[in-house]
Amino acid sequence: NSGESVEDLVTLISESSAARPGGLLVAVGVNCTAPQHITPLLGILRGQPLPLLTYPNKGEEWDAAARAFLPGTATSDDVFCEQAAEWIAAGAKAVGGCCRTTPDTIRALRATLRKE
Repeated sequence: NSGESVEDLVTLISESSAARPGGLLVAVGVNCTAPQHITPLLGILRGQPLPLLTYPNKGEEWDAAARAFLPGTATSDDVFCEQAAEWIAAGAKAVGGCCRTTPDTIRALRATLRKE
């Protein structure tokens, strides 16, 4: 990030002609962010006019010295799916997964969201 806040992004999008009907922007979202940060970020992004989407990662902690993810720090698929229901309630129209999610994560997500 270059230092702008999410609130600044909301202002920028809200004032942009690209976010108006027929404009170049069709949605705004949160990508490759730990799951625990998604709900509050979607809450902020709801202040702009476009549909919301999110593609979080699994939230694993990175050990830069070891150049590896720390074992046991990932969000479980069950918790990821529980949180996904919160993201939908917070306004997300599309939900997926980014870094370190697996096909099993996405299958579980699909099954959970189909029940909603």
